[in-house]
Amino acid sequence: NQGNANIGTERTKEWEYGFDLGLIKDRVELNYTRYTSRSQDVIFAVPIAPSSGNTTQSQNAALIRNRGVEIALNTRPLSGGPLEMDLNFNWSRNDNNVLRLATEFVNIGGSFAGTEAVVVRGGRVGMIAGFDFARCGRGLVIQGVNID
Repeated sequence: NQGNANIGTERTKEWEYGFDLGLIKDRVELNYTRYTSRSQDVIFAVPIAPSSGNTTQSQNAALIRNRGVEIALNTRPLSGGPLEMDLNFNWSRNDNNVLRLATEFVNIGGSFAGTEAVVVRGGRVGMIAGFDFARCGRGLVIQGVNID
């Protein structure tokens, strides 16, 4: 990985709101949170020409938006006696989107069975990309080019 003297800090702006509600002497609690964040100048090891002597360089390469919801329901059906019981239910969803990327894609993870974790402009961070082999002699056309 080639160094970069011009690299800056990542910056994130976030807002969130929600509520906590306690019922039946706090034996039932409901928590709700919604959030949106926007991270700019996200640092990734971006692919560069191998003729430079390296294959990647750390750069401020991305603008990423995250949106999500978290809901929790906590109950205490048995409380105050020799036997106590808590039942907790959690649900969450996070949706991120790569709004801007300095290159076509960035590989961020190891491989498993011909796949890689990647960042792609317009996609999500950590998408799984699969790679395959194109065999000649079958009349295969890839992006308008006959590979035979």
